[in-house]
Amino acid sequence: MTSTQKSRTTKARLSRSIGLSALILAVSGGVAFAQAVVVHGNQRVDAETIRSYAVGRENPQEIRESLLATGMFSSVQVSRRGAQTVISVKEQGGVVNRVAFEGNRRLKSEQLSQVVQSRAGGPLSQALIDSDVERLREAYRRAGYGLSSVSGRIAPLPNGRQDVVYTINESGKTGIKSINFSGNNAYSSGRLRGLMSSSEMNFLSWIKTSDVYDPDRINSDLELIRRFYLKNGYADFQIVNNTARFDEQAGGWVVDIQVEEGPQYKVGNVGVDSSVPGVDAGRLQRYLATSTGDTYNAEAVEKSLVALTTEVNREGHPFAQVRPRGDRDASGRVIGITYVVDEGPRVYVE
Repeated sequence: MTSTQKSRTTKARLSRSIGLSALILAVSGGVAFAQAVVVHGNQRVDAETIRSYAVGRENPQEIRESLLATGMFSSVQVSRRGAQTVISVKEQGGVVNRVAFEGNRRLKSEQLSQVVQSRAGGPLSQALIDSDVERLREAYRRAGYGLSSVSGRIAPLPNGRQDVVYTINESGKTGIKSINFSGNNAYSSGRLRGLMSSSEMNFLSWIKTSDVYDPDRINSDLELIRRFYLKNGYADFQIVNNTARFDEQAGGWVVDIQVEEGPQYKVGNVGVDSSVPGVDAGRLQRYLATSTGDTYNAEAVEKSLVALTTEVNREGHPFAQVRPRGDRDASGRVIGITYVVDEGPRVYVE
């Protein structure tokens, strides 16, 4: 046998020896880990699954919290016994076979199943059922049936599993009882309520839906109010706070909106400033919708921007940008407006 052949044979033997050693170490490492983490109290959940939550965690509290977060255990205790980590668990009381709803007509079961967190095949937890009851009550409140009652119960089955059944006693419609404003002086609460698409309950509630509390619609209404104030000169206007609470005694929602109007402004000096060669700032003045002495109007400023941008682009400057620059005099309650025309960044299409 040549020296080259001997070298190859030696390398092959060494490689097999290293591979075998690695395999032995891997197996012994797994056994050592299993011996180092001892699991007690599990009946349905595999011990290896529980041990996996201890991997990479030295702190017993971290191991405990990670196991409780799975929802599979009602209690978890983690302690040290010499070199061993001892995990004692108490499993939740069974497995959910199915989740069912009774008494619901106004909200379909498909909708309600998206609200609850109990799931078929998941762990059974009374704490989870209790929280699901609150979620269902909130869903009915938001749908306009806030006096509906909800209860949850466990229905045992012969195979060791249980059904979770939510029983709902639906109420009549519970809409918005009142919309209250505070901080408004320039406009009455009635005037502001008239801007909103949401409305209070009245004798027409049996045929209308605008009085059903909808947080998304309320947010849209707040934007309508904000734009109304900006259109009428209140450039500092802001909505300080808005809350909605369900008043069971009143039988509906109470919406409270706090505003801060600030002073009403007039328009001061108005002009156009262009840094784009070939754009005549003086000629662009005629496209402005704002004039000195007018009540400040944010919508008129927006119209001016659109008109100026359209005209500048028409003149052959497609990359030009127009932006407003405000010079606010709070003591004099005047806002000067300069429309600045700049050459924007060029955009290339490949």
